[in-house]
Amino acid sequence: AVVSTQSTGTTVDTILSDFKVWFPAKIWPFSCYSAGAIEGLFPELVDVSMDEARLEFLKAKQTNSLQTYTNQFESDGQKIMGFVNKVSGTPKSELLNLVKQKIGSSVLASATSSSGGNVFGSSGPSTNNPFANNTSSASSGAFGLK
Repeated sequence: AVVSTQSTGTTVDTILSDFKVWFPAKIWPFSCYSAGAIEGLFPELVDVSMDEARLEFLKAKQTNSLQTYTNQFESDGQKIMGFVNKVSGTPKSELLNLVKQKIGSSVLASATSSSGGNVFGSSGPSTNNPFANNTSSASSGAFGLK
């Protein structure tokens, strides 16, 4: 399958537009993001609902670890804010390369699954994502953020 440069460019314009209004529009920061049919474009954005956050808060309150929860929640929020700011300031050409790479990976994964390969697509995140967190730290935040 061939992806047109025009549709890929439009996707990149949409991404840049969405990320530039993320905070002014008061979008819940713990939201995942998908541009069109490209899933997993930004694995750094983990979806955590307000109810899930509230449940974690109540658990922390019951175990007298509210300060730890609050610190982690704020830290995770700061990481997301930094990531969104980084993406919104990324040159269009870099995002275009990332989108093309992800589309190519999706097409390849689709072809592999239809030919008896891995039914779930690729075995993990691409190491060529300029936004990926390449640390090998085993620690994770309150919501699985690293």
